[in-house]
This record gives sequence, C-alpha cells and structure tokens, in this order.
Amino acid sequence: GATACEVTVIECKEASQTGDVEKLFKTRVDNQSSLFASYNAGEVSKLENAIIKSSGRYVVLVVCDDTAKAEEILKTYGF
Repeated sequence: GATACEVTVIECKEASQTGDVEKLFKTRVDNQSSLFASYNAGEVSKLENAIIKSSGRYVVLVVCDDTAKAEEILKTYGF
C-alpha cells in the first residue's frame, strides 16, 4: 500500500537558492520514479505529473492524485 504522494515546502534563506532546491526536487522525483517502478508501477504516473514551483524564497514539491486541484491551491498562494 505504498503511495508516492507527498507535499514538501522549503523556505530558502535567499531567493537565489530556489533553483538549487528545484534541481534537488527533480532528482528526488526521478529517484522515486525508479523506486516505484520496481514495486508499485501505478504510482509512477503521479511522479511523472509532479509539480515543482517556486515563488520568492519558497519552493514546493507536490505529488498527488489531483494535480488540477493542487495547481488551483498553489495559485491561490502565489505559485
């Protein structure tokens, strides 16, 4: 019953650091995709649709079933 769903919010000290965090999030999604492909392939599609966005000093990673709803919520908060 493992799921790939996760939400992570990082506050960087400087806005210039958000690009580095986005790269780390992309690496995490790639690693999770490989991991889930080996034992729960149904979750890989969630990871393929992962949302990684930054605004100001914040970076978010969202892996979920309903990316449209997640996008709507993120937009409300400036992402």
